[in-house]
Amino acid sequence: MVVLFICAIVQTGMLWLDGSSSHNFFYYFSEKKLYNSNSPNLIRPIRPSRVVTGDGDNSFKYIFDSKSIENVCDKIVKNAVDNSKAENLSNFVWKNYINSKCAVYEFDTPIPFNEYLMSVGAYDKHMTEFIKNFKHMVFVFYGNNAESGDIYFVSDDSEPFKAVKFSTKISNDVLNSFNNTLKDFSDNVNCISTALSGFNIFTGNIFIPQFGAEQFDIKTLEEEKCIDLYKADEKYIELVTEQYFNKYSNKNVTTEPSGIYTISDSDTVVKCYPSGVLEYFSYKTENSKNKQTLSSAYYVCDEFLRKDTSIKTGYYLSDIKITGEGVVFCFDYYLNSMPIIMGNYIKDSADFEHAIEVVVNDNNVRKFKKYNSNFNLSYSKNTINVDFLTAVNYAMALEGKNDYNIDSIELGYYLTDKNTADICWFVKLNSSVYIINAITNKLVIK
Repeated sequence: MVVLFICAIVQTGMLWLDGSSSHNFFYYFSEKKLYNSNSPNLIRPIRPSRVVTGDGDNSFKYIFDSKSIENVCDKIVKNAVDNSKAENLSNFVWKNYINSKCAVYEFDTPIPFNEYLMSVGAYDKHMTEFIKNFKHMVFVFYGNNAESGDIYFVSDDSEPFKAVKFSTKISNDVLNSFNNTLKDFSDNVNCISTALSGFNIFTGNIFIPQFGAEQFDIKTLEEEKCIDLYKADEKYIELVTEQYFNKYSNKNVTTEPSGIYTISDSDTVVKCYPSGVLEYFSYKTENSKNKQTLSSAYYVCDEFLRKDTSIKTGYYLSDIKITGEGVVFCFDYYLNSMPIIMGNYIKDSADFEHAIEVVVNDNNVRKFKKYNSNFNLSYSKNTINVDFLTAVNYAMALEGKNDYNIDSIELGYYLTDKNTADICWFVKLNSSVYIINAITNKLVIK
């Protein structure tokens, strides 16, 4: 029965893709027009990977844990989309729109525009084919008291960037909430805008950490495993995995010579690997009567992760993929306003690309895989000796050419095979990512 059910899932996935596995994520969601505003499914707008706020003086704050800001900005989006007419811009020039008080939603993966509008309750009259996907939402505030504003959905295309604009009035209550929320992040790392600073070697606009004297020292990470297999026995394993099962189900625990623990009941299987990975499979036969959309799949994924009480480290959406199994939502951890990137050794040993991967099919989580650790800041610190321009120059020298634009650069923690986390610059150049140690200026990996 299990084999037949798995085959059914794969076959459904292929039918879902019109029998062509070569159709990519954007074809699927842009061309198939699953953004039905009359969908009875529970839906939720896809959250940004991070939020950047600006004060109008080329001074920005990088914010990963941005739920409080998002709550305010969501109200602005809903009001703007409901009460204004969309305006198409064929040439969005970054420096012209972020030189005043603003907030920027950054998405690490392109988001289907019409699908997003549906998720915030927009009517079909707002749908457009002018842009199919976007990776940034820019909130610009105007007036002496910022009582009005514009929202720009900026396409993921190459320059010149296209954008769709909505305008809105902003109430004093919403504006006060926004300003008060910003005070909570006053100690976050400062950033500069490459567009405002005139750095033409960067594609579009990138916000880059800029350290003051007090910020050169960055705390290192401590890793805490969620499950300690060294002290594992049957009762312990059942206890630490009970949240993934029906409370009253009869579970079976088995151990393989390789050290893999398998916990299962009639419709759920959880595997705990010595590498620190947890994997979950659901074989429940319940089928949703409603067609799955990106927003409904995201809602299911988000609810599932919120209920996982073992995840205590923040995580952000880093990719979305469509496979024969369903929609795959990929997340990575963050801490200290910096991403935590898994090293190749961990990826290869665990056979996945991101810290958390959730597969949703038919509005149900069918598969879930995570690097089962939490992270805390340690008392020890490292001093940043390599600024971003040094890292960029090093990457260009390694590439052998200096006429490429930098697609992205960020500072983050890189988990190595030694259970340590190096602080590194991640420079994306000509489809390659150069990982450069920010302390030693040595290439970690390309």
